[in-house]
Amino acid sequence: MRVVRAIGIGLVLWAQASAGACLAQSKTPTQLREENAALREELRRVRARADELESRLAALLNERRGLEGRLSQTESMIAQLRAEMGRIDAPPTPIARAPVGADPLSSPASLLRELRSRYHVAMLGVPNSTPEERADYAEQVQLWCKLTNRELRGKRTWLVKLTDIEPVDRDSSVASMTVLDEDSGGLPIGEAVDVRVPKRYLDKLDIGPENDRWLLTAIVIAKPVFNPERQTRGIFEFPPFIGPMVEFDFELDWFGIKRWDPDEPEAEAEDGEMPAEDQSEDGAGDETEDESEKGSSAGPGAG
Repeated sequence: MRVVRAIGIGLVLWAQASAGACLAQSKTPTQLREENAALREELRRVRARADELESRLAALLNERRGLEGRLSQTESMIAQLRAEMGRIDAPPTPIARAPVGADPLSSPASLLRELRSRYHVAMLGVPNSTPEERADYAEQVQLWCKLTNRELRGKRTWLVKLTDIEPVDRDSSVASMTVLDEDSGGLPIGEAVDVRVPKRYLDKLDIGPENDRWLLTAIVIAKPVFNPERQTRGIFEFPPFIGPMVEFDFELDWFGIKRWDPDEPEAEAEDGEMPAEDQSEDGAGDETEDESEKGSSAGPGAG
C-alpha cells in the first residue's frame, strides 16, 4: 500500500512539474499561483485518501486474523463434539431375541400380536368417518374389548427373568419381567414388561444376579383397554397400540412360581383357552403355591 501511495504522490508531483513547465510561458504569475494552490489541495486530498485506505486495509487484516482464530476454535469444537457424539450416540448392539411363538398365550409379545390380528379382523370395514359412525364404532370397540377379555385366557407356565423389583403398596410390588425361550438357550421373547408381584409370592423369591430365572405358572388373561382418545401408535407407543381406541394390557392370575433348574424338565403347561374359573380347579402342578392370586398387568415394551 505504501508503494501505491508513493506512486500516486509521484504522479501528482510530475503532473505539477509538467504543467508548470508547459504553461509557465503562457500564464500570468497570478494564474500560476492559483493552479499551484489547487494542485497542493489535490495532493492533500490524495494523501488523505491514501491514509484512509491504508487504515482500512490494516483494519481488514486485523479482522481476518480474528476470524481465522475463531474459525480454528470452532473447527476444534466441532471435532470434539463429533468425537463425543460418536461415543455417546453409537448405535447399541442389537439384542438377540427368540421368535415369537404361535401360541397367543405363550408370552406378552405373542398376546399383543394376537390381539392386533383379532382387532383387525373384527373392525375391518366398520365405517368411522361421520360423528354417528364414530359413536357406533366406539361402541363396537368397547364390546370387542369385553368379549376378548372374557374369551382369550388360559393357564400357562412361562420361563421368566425378574429384575428391578419395587414395592407398590402393602400387598404387592412391581417387577420387570422378561419371558425367555428355553429352547434357544434363554433368549428373550419380545421386550420386558412391568408386572405386579403379589406379596405372598414375593416373600418366597430370592432374586439375585445368579438367581433371576423362574418358572411362573398363571392364568394369562388378555385385557385390551378402551381409550377413545388413542387413534394412532404415537411417538413412543406407550402403552402398546392394538388399533384405534384400543391399548394393550394383560393380567396374570398367579398360581405358583419356582426357581428354574435347567437340568429339570419344565412343568407342562395347560392347553386351551379356558376361563380362569375352569382352570382354577387344576392347580399348578409342582409350583410353590397352588392357590391363585391376581397380581400383574402389562407394562412398557410389550410389543
